[in-house]
Amino acid sequence: MIAKKTRRRGSFDLQAAFAAHVEAGQRAQEWAAKCLAYRESGQITHARAAEKKARHWLRKMLVLEAHAAIGKPQGGRREEL
Repeated sequence: MIAKKTRRRGSFDLQAAFAAHVEAGQRAQEWAAKCLAYRESGQITHARAAEKKARHWLRKMLVLEAHAAIGKPQGGRREEL
């Protein structure tokens, strides 16, 4: 009988998560700027698509923040001793 190969879960890489969070923030900001430019020029369909992309990257940032907050006290409260 072949033994099951278990995959060990790697530890949380804070630097990689922070870099991904920063990149997502930059992309969200870029798409929001494009959305504003499209709205000013009257291209509503392009503006809606750019807004959708900006929201996508903002949601991605929230997911990364939630992932980084696992195991930490909620709301910045101190844990009771």
